[in-house]
Amino acid sequence: MGAAEASVRVLTPMAIHWCMSFVLKSIVENVRLHVDAAFLTTWAAVFTLPILWKLFRQDERMRRVADGMGVMFPRRTSPRPAFGWKDGLRICVLALICNLVLTIPVNLIAEALQLNNAVQEGLFAGNLFFQIVGVAVIVPIMEEVLFRGLVYERLKDYNKEWLSALIAAALFAVYHENAIQILFAFPMGCILIAVYRRWGTLRAPVIFHITVNLSSVLMTAWR
Repeated sequence: MGAAEASVRVLTPMAIHWCMSFVLKSIVENVRLHVDAAFLTTWAAVFTLPILWKLFRQDERMRRVADGMGVMFPRRTSPRPAFGWKDGLRICVLALICNLVLTIPVNLIAEALQLNNAVQEGLFAGNLFFQIVGVAVIVPIMEEVLFRGLVYERLKDYNKEWLSALIAAALFAVYHENAIQILFAFPMGCILIAVYRRWGTLRAPVIFHITVNLSSVLMTAWR
């Protein structure tokens, strides 16, 4: 497979989500519905997740076949022990610590550079139900399938693991659309990949991501 075909394969999941978001936004604007960013982001994730999950499962089946034959896309990770509730608890604590450690310097940099965070402010200014159910739960699940399950794993099919991690984290950051979120999302993307590699299951970064988003939503709501 050439570089162009590999790039298309890696970027296709992102394009699917972008197109879904664009279509939903266009429909809402055409019918003149007054909805907030959290509503649109949630429903874009809801409609995109089944498609991405199907692609993820197809990739897994393809790699299992290839691994058995010793060709094409051999896996680089060894089997992990069963994932239990204690692992989930450790990940929640780690997520809260990382969120706090990253938020403080990012906010200081944003204030020093007078950066605007309109995207996140728009998400956290919407309906609280969609913030909690959508932004804090559904969106993290979708993004983990997208960026760790598909983009990162597909990058690993063509690149060294460390390079795949950096590229996947960079794409995750840029996809968040503004400077402040890029400053936060790039290191967070690296941490999420490290969590994924450590526990060897998508459940690990999903729990981590939900904890980060939910804590951010609740802290904003209580201010």
